[in-house]
Amino acid sequence: MDTRNHQLNTGILSVSLSTILCIVLRGTASGQYSTLDTSVDPRTTAMGESFVAVPAYHGAMTYNPAGLAGIKGVSLSYGQINKNEGGVHGSRYLSFKGAIHTPIVDIGLLYTRHNYGEFLFTTEQYPDGPGEVFNPYDYTVGIGIAKGIGDFSIGMAAKRYDRSGVYAPSTIYRRTTTKPLLLDVGTVYTHSFSSNDDAPNQYVSVGLCFQNAGEDIKTETVDIFSMQTLSRFTTTIDLPQYLRIGLAYRFQTRAEIDDRLMPFHFMVTFEYRNRTNANQSAGRDYWGLGVEGTVYEIVSLRLGQYGYREESFVRLGAGLCAPLKKLGVDLPISVRFEYAAMVNDPSTDGDHLFLLGLQYNQEVF
Repeated sequence: MDTRNHQLNTGILSVSLSTILCIVLRGTASGQYSTLDTSVDPRTTAMGESFVAVPAYHGAMTYNPAGLAGIKGVSLSYGQINKNEGGVHGSRYLSFKGAIHTPIVDIGLLYTRHNYGEFLFTTEQYPDGPGEVFNPYDYTVGIGIAKGIGDFSIGMAAKRYDRSGVYAPSTIYRRTTTKPLLLDVGTVYTHSFSSNDDAPNQYVSVGLCFQNAGEDIKTETVDIFSMQTLSRFTTTIDLPQYLRIGLAYRFQTRAEIDDRLMPFHFMVTFEYRNRTNANQSAGRDYWGLGVEGTVYEIVSLRLGQYGYREESFVRLGAGLCAPLKKLGVDLPISVRFEYAAMVNDPSTDGDHLFLLGLQYNQEVF
């Protein structure tokens, strides 16, 4: 009798694991909580995620690969969001980005991962749980290229998306998942102008990008009990596809001497985003607005508004940058630290973002 109860509870646990994991991952794909549509960039987050029209930005892979065109040197960055999702231990987003300028094209690299945290499942008969712990996660890895042609830049990025869970040793649960290959394509047009005969110091840009064209994600789940198949089911979930369009205006004062610090830089951005494959009951429309002011290329302050459906939320941020060569150190390197806070968005529970970046400002090729 004890053996039968133990087998029954084991089977119940297996089904519970399958059901809960399916719910978690369905929520990920249908909402704004996967690595396909969550920014781990404090600068863009603080400005309402409105960067589809910003050119020559090393972190452009998240919004529009065409924005890579015009970057200088090489950059690397690490970003993180520490989340508070119902007290689950270890829940966080991680992001690694890289970009490099070459004489042919500008190249961007991206790896973003969302760890949902550690889960321990129990049954009524086993309140302490039989040691079944799993760590579901999803990740996106991608490479993008961009090229400037006159006032236009064009870009594309290929991305691989996957999600999975890591379990304690067990034979009661098996699962296989496809790994969709997705494509982003975009363009940015920039017009520069000035009030006199000097070099331009004002720019207006228009950006357009379509993201995540490609496959859906399919998951086959098999629960096994006493070498017999208890259940087998396959789920197909549409991955979010977005059409982004936006504007950016930039104004900058010139340094009195070349290779010296620029006194002031100001930028305003706006973006509209439509989820083209959302069902009728889900939200389709998103928008963002952001303002950034930078003094002597060192201190930046940012304010943004992010909205969807009939709600909008405030976002704040700041950045510190140390362009060593312009500060008198004979190294062509810039070190930066970025921070952003999602102030009143209940879905993020007051998340805070951090990023540390390193940029080599001389050409490698």
